Amino acid sequence: MTDNRITGKSVVFTGTMDKPRAAMQAEAMKYGAIVQDRVTKDTDFLITGDIGPSSKKTAAEKKGVKVLDLDAYYAMFLPVNEETHAPSL
Repeated sequence: MTDNRITGKSVVFTGTMDKPRAAMQAEAMKYGAIVQDRVTKDTDFLITGDIGPSSKKTAAEKKGVKVLDLDAYYAMFLPVNEETHAPSL
């Protein structure tokens, strides 16, 4: 596996995820992320599932927080299996 780039970064999840939110949060913490419940000026990334209008997304945009959909989250931050090039979940 290669290194991940989420270690030490603060993340917030919003919207409908492809797994239960608690599982997404636990997975992020496993890779060293700091999981927050709300967007603050110290948040590095807002991870969005399927969402409509979202107060968290609006707050992230106002505070300059990077917003990532699930595909971008998996592609950029989780370790990748070098043989399959798929996220190692």
